[in-house]
Amino acid sequence: MIQIESVKGLENLDEILKVDGIDGVFIGAVDLSATMGYQGNPNHPEVQKAVIDAIQRIRAAGKAAGILSTQHDITQKYLDLGAEFVAVGVDTSVLMNSLRELLSKYKPGTEVVKSEGGY
Repeated sequence: MIQIESVKGLENLDEILKVDGIDGVFIGAVDLSATMGYQGNPNHPEVQKAVIDAIQRIRAAGKAAGILSTQHDITQKYLDLGAEFVAVGVDTSVLMNSLRELLSKYKPGTEVVKSEGGY
């Protein structure tokens, strides 16, 4: 299993997929977005286009594709494309969302704003 987080990595994806022992590729979309000039925006259309292309190439090579996605509609798109492992939460976001909900139970009127950030 390897992780690709850059444009350079995607440019070399086909060669990487030919390496014996590599059974899957995890795409780091947040860092990839930064190398594409869209820092912090893994859902930018150009980043999404690159991620979708990568997942399709990984699956076509018979390898497992994976990614981190914290937004339901995009997560479902990756699953529909054949991504076999999708991280759907980040520890800090999960913790903060739980703490906000807990706070709202004991402090009525507290606005609960859930985080869907990549990190």
